[in-house]
Amino acid sequence: MEYLMTYGWAILAIAIVMVSLYSLGIFNAGNFKPTATPGSCQIIRTAAQTSLAGQCTNMIPKYVANLNGKNSYIPTNALILPNTTTSFSFSVWVKFASTAAVNQVVLGEVGILGSQGIFALSENNGALYLGYAGCGNSNTGTNTLAPNAWHNIIANWSSSGGVGYIVVDGVREDVGGTFTLTCGSPSIASFVIGSTWKAATYFNGSISNVQLYNASLTATDIKSLYREGIGGTPINTQHLVGWWPLNGDANDYSGYYRNGNAIQVVQNANWQSGYTVPST
Repeated sequence: MEYLMTYGWAILAIAIVMVSLYSLGIFNAGNFKPTATPGSCQIIRTAAQTSLAGQCTNMIPKYVANLNGKNSYIPTNALILPNTTTSFSFSVWVKFASTAAVNQVVLGEVGILGSQGIFALSENNGALYLGYAGCGNSNTGTNTLAPNAWHNIIANWSSSGGVGYIVVDGVREDVGGTFTLTCGSPSIASFVIGSTWKAATYFNGSISNVQLYNASLTATDIKSLYREGIGGTPINTQHLVGWWPLNGDANDYSGYYRNGNAIQVVQNANWQSGYTVPST
């Protein structure tokens, strides 16, 4: 008892410090990985070969992109025209600041629209939607995402019957079967990060490591890509058409230079809270 009375205050102080450090993510193993500086890893394309160059192994980003949910978005020069003859996939790491927003778009398209629909991956009250917003063709996944935690989302769209599905943190879920393209896709559409053409669809939170492919990824590709973590490099360079790490800038490091234009986007170096290194 005398010992506790003498040293109890010190033990209490240590406990408070340990709890504070834990809440800041100090004991997260991912925090001890070396960080990649902006542009430190990229794909080089020549007539002879396609290869990764720079610091690309076992790295995490120094920065991630923070979007404010009001007027932040990143349009790019990459085209996306999902239809019955085109397959594609994309991968993104996200941390929602809130999951109460209506039609909060993570990735989508912007272009010549008229009465045509907008293809997008969006979120509404924690549920993910994949499909054509504005056409009545968006289908929901069953996964409920909590805010303030990092998640990897990989979406596949197959040209065979317009079948789409989502993989969240390595777990696949089908999203309502096939999509009918009743109101079509814009005749010219560019890939946009964090919004579509509608002002009410802005993403609120953090986004990192966006990869766009012009083919469906295999189950093996998807598993490997998720296991790489938030700093992972593209898994299928043959079909990669855009890679935006969002690590300090909005440049495309796929070798095609389809750079984005970061509008009202803040680069955040203190992003690791809520991130856990994938273990499966």
